[in-house]
Amino acid sequence: MKVVVVGQGYVGLPLAIAAAHEGHDIVGVDTDEVKIAQLNAGTSPIRDVQTASIASVMNNYRATSSYADVALADCVVVCVPTPLDSKREPDLSFVVSACQSIAKYMKPGLLVIVESTVSPGATRGMIKELLDQAGVEYLLAYSPERIDPANTHWSVTNTPKLVAGLTPTATEKTVDFYRSFISE
Repeated sequence: MKVVVVGQGYVGLPLAIAAAHEGHDIVGVDTDEVKIAQLNAGTSPIRDVQTASIASVMNNYRATSSYADVALADCVVVCVPTPLDSKREPDLSFVVSACQSIAKYMKPGLLVIVESTVSPGATRGMIKELLDQAGVEYLLAYSPERIDPANTHWSVTNTPKLVAGLTPTATEKTVDFYRSFISE
């Protein structure tokens, strides 16, 4: 499966590498050009992913700042940060920007999975509205990130994954994707 993982930080990078290990063709999108250069050199910029893990999947993983690969993807996973703003409210600007960029390249049938932490109703509301601007039929699901940075026992592949699609087909395809590299 051709997969674009938006955000190559402590959530997106482990997910991208785990999926690449199972044979998915992965493109990691990030805005940090230094991080992109490190990743494409086979070096890990975060401690939870070993450099050897990245080096071992270089045949089916690469990083870029461009969203153009969304046009070729079967699935896009959104793993961008949602930090708290000065009022201690979630700053959804990274999610909004990612969804606007994804919408520019969406093709019919694309599965979009949101892992970024958003409030209940945001996927069905704001995120869907942003992606609907693409004018194509697509599948949308939410799967909360379940990463505990630096935890040596629980990783992306052995932590049970929760999923919810906006349609039964979206749920089924999301389960199929995660089942290919996550145990539960």
